[in-house]
Amino acid sequence: MDRKNRIKIGTVLRLTLAICLLLLTTGCGEGKKCDFSYSYGVFLNADSSDILKMKDYRQIVIDVSYFTAEEIETMHRAGQEIYAYLNVGSLEKFRDYYNRYSDLCLDDYQNWPEEKWVDVSQTAWQEHIVSLAGEYAAKGIDGFFIDNCDVYYHYHKPEIFDGLTCMLREIHDISANVIINGGDVYVTEYLERYQTASDIMSGVNQECLFTSIDFVNAGFGENNAEEYQYFEEYIERCAADHMDVYLLEYTTDETLISKIRTYCEKNGYFYYISSSIELNI
Repeated sequence: MDRKNRIKIGTVLRLTLAICLLLLTTGCGEGKKCDFSYSYGVFLNADSSDILKMKDYRQIVIDVSYFTAEEIETMHRAGQEIYAYLNVGSLEKFRDYYNRYSDLCLDDYQNWPEEKWVDVSQTAWQEHIVSLAGEYAAKGIDGFFIDNCDVYYHYHKPEIFDGLTCMLREIHDISANVIINGGDVYVTEYLERYQTASDIMSGVNQECLFTSIDFVNAGFGENNAEEYQYFEEYIERCAADHMDVYLLEYTTDETLISKIRTYCEKNGYFYYISSSIELNI
């Protein structure tokens, strides 16, 4: 493709995005009530071309590295709340900083070949994560969605617990709105030590309370009773600590979807049900 054609295509894409952003904010600006079809959505593979697709979700979790401050402000004007995905416990191979921290990797991450568990006790990693949180906050986000505190489950050592705690307290200083995804072993121990986790988090997101993922056959199923009971007790304990509760489920089964919806509405929980393990929009 020659340079002239690339310029033409780039211009068309920019104009298309501008029109989408205009449509997104029409009828919902300062002083106007915004009505959304859904309260919560998690779209980790979304980028700026997907902004219009996410317009029906009030609170969304995205990878902020793929969005500009101006695009986030556009979504704010549409009444949306933006939470930045922040992976504190593993290192993803596709990140531009992978080679800088690859020597801190501990082991492979089962079922996720593009990730490795990382040694969160290392000061270099802690400083990197806190710096990254600051960069995301500068884009005007509303809070953080913290992933892979489960590194403490896999590496159950005092220095791993302390490393997570150090990062989470500093992240909480940047924004008090912090949702921890999973991390039940770490969060439970934190609650036992300090009686409250309000200084590190404001909400908990639990994946697969009702559902399960079959990684071998790339399918979904229903969770077993034992795991369901364990995670239900976990989120109830978090709720008792005045945390918001979010469920992230994976299924296309309409009966199960109805069951999840009824459960969350009864308990005042937020939920998002995805048909994609990659969390595509």
